[in-house]
Amino acid sequence: VSKLCDNCKIEVSSSFTEKAYQEKGCSCCSYLGFNGRTVLTEIFDLTEIRAYSETNLFDFRTKLNYISFEDDLKNKLANGVISEKESVELSKYLN
Repeated sequence: VSKLCDNCKIEVSSSFTEKAYQEKGCSCCSYLGFNGRTVLTEIFDLTEIRAYSETNLFDFRTKLNYISFEDDLKNKLANGVISEKESVELSKYLN
């Protein structure tokens, strides 16, 4: 996923989070608004998953600090790492 340029990203209102950012473009990012790449991840400890059945998967997610793909996407949007446009495009893959 393309990362927003830290030098020129601008804050915009968002329907997903309290704040979001979008690309603008400057000399640091060759006027593209993006500089570098990042990954979206889903994180949980596989050694702990055996103790939980499918019926109490929700318990597993809350007790073991599971970070879903959607949570990571929202965090990166709110922190200005990715743009809202990129977030909307990626959210199509959540369902």
